Amino acid sequence: MFPWAPYTTNKKGHGPAWAHSLFEDAAEYGFGIRNAAQYRREAIRSVVKTECLGTKAEQLKANGHSLLVDLLQKWEGSQQDRLKSASVAEKVRDYLESLPAERRQKDGLVQLYQERNMLAKKSYWIVGGDGWAYDIGFAGLDHVLASGEKVNVLVLDNEVYANTGGQASKGNSTHSLTHSLTLTLTLTHSHSLSLSLTPLLIQQHPDRVKPNSAAQVRIHPRRIWVL
Repeated sequence: MFPWAPYTTNKKGHGPAWAHSLFEDAAEYGFGIRNAAQYRREAIRSVVKTECLGTKAEQLKANGHSLLVDLLQKWEGSQQDRLKSASVAEKVRDYLESLPAERRQKDGLVQLYQERNMLAKKSYWIVGGDGWAYDIGFAGLDHVLASGEKVNVLVLDNEVYANTGGQASKGNSTHSLTHSLTLTLTLTHSHSLSLSLTPLLIQQHPDRVKPNSAAQVRIHPRRIWVL
């Protein structure tokens, strides 16, 4: 969608990671990355719960890893919280990285070390333009939204097919047969989406689409924004 992938990092070197696929399969591509990360995270949680905090807990303490066991107990209680899990995960990573490779091997911490970057809960976003969301990529986006999984989708109303040099998008008011308004909705499992996607969401997830009735509405010639 962009000719570049701008990003920045904080003082720790952490920042967003970008990946690009074909223009039309952004939804499936992003959904696959999210599912793969979820699978890996569930696998490492199983190791922590059944081994590090289960069958091997006493052995780890006997081998001098009481601090690691305490940290993993805190992580288990906060692993679904993005901010709290990141804080505990950083301490676990620092601990594991401070151990010599031979000791990690001896004490059975190799798998935990290899998947240490999956301990922190991350946020995954599917980003695309209106030409993708309403036209060439709609079939994929339809299936992702219909999956019932929690996903983050950002649709940019750029009104052009940005990857082909600026063709007019049928998603804008000038080049469409019907003028579609854009309405920001308060959703439980999705974020801001265009009104042209709203019938799909209402049909598939009627309990999740709730207009923000408490918001102030500002009318634009082509759009309605909920502020």
